[in-house]
Amino acid sequence: MNKIHIIGLGLLGGSFGLGARRKFPELKVTGQDISSDNLRDAQTLGIITEAKEQADEDTDIVILATPADSLGDLLVQTLDQIGPETLVIDLGSTKSKLCQKVTNHPKRKQYLAGHPIAGTEYSGPKLHLLICWTESNDPLRNGENRSSLKGKSLSTF
Repeated sequence: MNKIHIIGLGLLGGSFGLGARRKFPELKVTGQDISSDNLRDAQTLGIITEAKEQADEDTDIVILATPADSLGDLLVQTLDQIGPETLVIDLGSTKSKLCQKVTNHPKRKQYLAGHPIAGTEYSGPKLHLLICWTESNDPLRNGENRSSLKGKSLSTF
C-alpha cells in the first residue's frame, strides 16, 4: 500500500489518517474536507501529506468519513472516479441505503461497507486522540471520562 485518500478529515477521517501515517510512515495520505479549518488542521498535524480534491488514479484506498446523510451520492461519485485497483471504504454508521444505492454499480466490488465503532459528541481532526489509542494505554479503561480528555495531547497517554 502506497497511497490513501480521505474525504472528511474530522474525528474519524483524521484518526484513520493519523493511524495510517504512524503505522506506515512512508504512506502518502491525501485528503479533502468541506471545512477549511479541518483541512488546515489535518495538514498542520501531519494527518495528510497533501490536500487534494479527489484521489489519484493509483490510490490504493479511499476513505469516506463524512456524515452518514452525505455518503450516498459521495459513494457513487467516488466509485465513478476511482481506478480499477482502488478500494473505497466508508466510515458511516448505517449501511442498507448505501449498499442498495450501489448494488448495480460496475465497481460495486471495490466498495467495502465499514463501520467506525467509535465516535463522540466532539468533532474535528484535533480530537483524534479520543479514538486513536491502543488498548494498553486507553484512559477510559482507567476510569477517566471523555470530558477529562479534552485538550490533552496524544503524547499524554
